[in-house]
Amino acid sequence: PMRNLRMKRTSGFTLIEVLIALSLLAITAFAVMTSFIQGVKIFSRFSGISSQEEKIFFIESFTRDLKNSAYYSALPWSISSEQISFPSIPTQAEGAGLGGLPCRVIYKFDPQKKEVTRTELVPGADDPENKPRVVAANVQRLKFESSGDGSDLAPAKVMISLDHGRGPAIYSIKKTVLIPSSYREKS
Repeated sequence: PMRNLRMKRTSGFTLIEVLIALSLLAITAFAVMTSFIQGVKIFSRFSGISSQEEKIFFIESFTRDLKNSAYYSALPWSISSEQISFPSIPTQAEGAGLGGLPCRVIYKFDPQKKEVTRTELVPGADDPENKPRVVAANVQRLKFESSGDGSDLAPAKVMISLDHGRGPAIYSIKKTVLIPSSYREKS
């Protein structure tokens, strides 16, 4: 009988062995979770930088489009707080060969989708060329403002203010683009 009792004890784990195994498992889980949390923090930091760069690139592209604007009576300027449209030189390859006619460039902010789209309506181009494309995503707020005489001529300046980010980290970008007086005159 004593021999059978001893066999049962050697086939299981002692309390000390179980506690050591649980301690090692807890230390390993803690190390893995710490690494994961640090990785998420680093990803958030870098994705925030790329988001900021995307917004700066959008603002610079918008500025370039405004600098390419010109007076064209068939395409008057139109500005509201969430949309701006103006005549500009076509940038699409198909629009370049249409006798130098200006196209209509439209920037529009969609508050539900939190994105800004750019549409270039090239006269005579196929419909696929005129599709809006997203130029800035995760935009919390965007506002266009202008100063001018309220006519269909180009304004003296266009101001754009953009808020982006998530949670408590909301960033603002503001830019004023001066429109040269030669762009505002009828030719």
